Amino acid sequence: MRVKLSVVIITFNEEQNIARCLDSLEGVADEIVVVDSFSKDRTKEICLAYKCRFIENAFKGHIQQKNFALDQATYDHVLSLDADEVLSEKLKSQILKVKDNWVGAGYCFNRLSSYSGKFVRHGSWYPDRKLRLFDRRMGRWGGTNPHDKFIMPDVTPKFLKGDLLHYTYNSISEHGARINYFSDIAAKAAFEQGKRFSIWHILIKPFWRFFRDYFIKHGFLAGYRGLAISVLSATETFLKYIKLWEIEKNAGVVSSATKIIHVCAENGWRGGEQQLAYLIDELEKAGVTNVVVCKAGSAFERYCLFNGITFHSLPFWNSIDLYSAYQLKKIAKLEGAGLMHLHSSKAHNQGLFAYLFGNKTPLIVSRRVLFPIKNNWFTFWKYKTPIVKKVICVSDAIKDLLNQQLGQHEKVISVHSGIDLEKFTHQAKREGVRKKYGIPTDAFLCISVASLTSEKNVLTYLKAAHLVLQKHPDVHFMCVGDGRERPMLEAFVAEHQLTNRIHFTGFISKVPEVLSAADLCVLSSLSEGLGTSIIDAFASGVPVVASRVGGIPELVIDGETGFLADPVRPETFAEGMIRLIENPELRSEIIAKAHAHSQLFSKQQMGARTLEIYRSIIPL
Repeated sequence: MRVKLSVVIITFNEEQNIARCLDSLEGVADEIVVVDSFSKDRTKEICLAYKCRFIENAFKGHIQQKNFALDQATYDHVLSLDADEVLSEKLKSQILKVKDNWVGAGYCFNRLSSYSGKFVRHGSWYPDRKLRLFDRRMGRWGGTNPHDKFIMPDVTPKFLKGDLLHYTYNSISEHGARINYFSDIAAKAAFEQGKRFSIWHILIKPFWRFFRDYFIKHGFLAGYRGLAISVLSATETFLKYIKLWEIEKNAGVVSSATKIIHVCAENGWRGGEQQLAYLIDELEKAGVTNVVVCKAGSAFERYCLFNGITFHSLPFWNSIDLYSAYQLKKIAKLEGAGLMHLHSSKAHNQGLFAYLFGNKTPLIVSRRVLFPIKNNWFTFWKYKTPIVKKVICVSDAIKDLLNQQLGQHEKVISVHSGIDLEKFTHQAKREGVRKKYGIPTDAFLCISVASLTSEKNVLTYLKAAHLVLQKHPDVHFMCVGDGRERPMLEAFVAEHQLTNRIHFTGFISKVPEVLSAADLCVLSSLSEGLGTSIIDAFASGVPVVASRVGGIPELVIDGETGFLADPVRPETFAEGMIRLIENPELRSEIIAKAHAHSQLFSKQQMGARTLEIYRSIIPL
């Protein structure tokens, strides 16, 4: 099936180029979207004559403008061009073939640039491979202004034959005038990313740029054009760094304290990653600059990419990945942040190895799990070393347990996890959610939102459901989540002939929608640092029965904001569930108290409290 293709182009004063670009798109584009930065010439008039969709948007940077343009496209399959670029006939035919048989996430091709009236095939400008044809759902524009690039995590684009023709500078004089503009943008972008001037930047990098382009990449074969390109490219590099020095000088002494590096070494997306996302959002509102170091190809890398968060990717193969630790040390030096916040046990290890490699950035560690730390010298050193300034626990239960082992009450503190309460201000259509899973609109629905793993102990929930059904056979139950124990749990349901009452949904990202259709939420974990799914239920107006473990009693006050149960005794869960099923007045009373209690666990309070801790260490 042939795909529909949107072509997106950003412009500013491109009356000399845009018609040539648009002409080359005939027969290829199903839609042309031009995003213009309020041109003063005939760009708009020309584009409208070609029946383009013409949108004007203030220019905030090449990356920002290209992402804005991407969002305006009607179709997900996109070809992104600059106004001075043209499809060659061979490339055009290749793209048409791809439209008929789209099999990759993205396609790249060589860009051939015209310089002073002639195409240049030697030096650093060719082959200049560009990823411009892609499924926009797979990535986002990133890089550093003005040298933007389309980033698709963990995807290798396919290569198309044929050149993208790039009409750059008509003369050497035009090139010389333009490098002042681009070096301005590059210097400002480098400063905003935390890069700082060094004398070696202007002594070594311009020389290396010329040597690489002219000799290693054979720029000399392009005659005087190759020489001009190599010299002026080296000059642009020199200007970038000397302007960076000027920006620093004019800005005075630049404090790095307002920048925090967050290390997220996990691959998936669970509660810790969601809390980090909330924290970054709250810190940005407070004027703090955030930089994330995340696992390459991870869910959080993708989150950063699609939300415009500055990030660096590292392999983080395991907890003793010395290569990643050394790279983390280099990133810390590059970014010059005031603090490094390590958001998991693996990140904790990597941060300490980076310290041993020479990183002196103060460390903060988050601990989200409720079990004793290992009784060995290395683990105790991990927490007691002076470079670790604070250990933030997500509940008082974790804090108390850690303090029993470490005895460092000033260092170990608690900050309760928070949720975005605004997500729960609307109610999804109860009928729609229930219809999707075959649950009658008027049936009483119990729900468990948890990974299907041994520590979440969902089997106890199912055993309790079996007990409840013996007394109330019309009640329905849902298991929202996925994991390695799903086959065993489904076998239990089949064995007890409960498949028409217990429904497995798999992983669902929009938990508020599902909770809005529930009448009761159950969390039967064997261990739980806090349990943010309980806060979700509170905010959704859904009563809770949960395990009396870990930090859960800090949320569920037994008999007031919910009921507590023994995680190894299904009958205690069934008892609490039956009480709420049979007593609507009690259910309403508990819902009201739980909803009021949920206001203490917002992402705003979590962010504000974390910021207080940062400020106790550095002058934010």
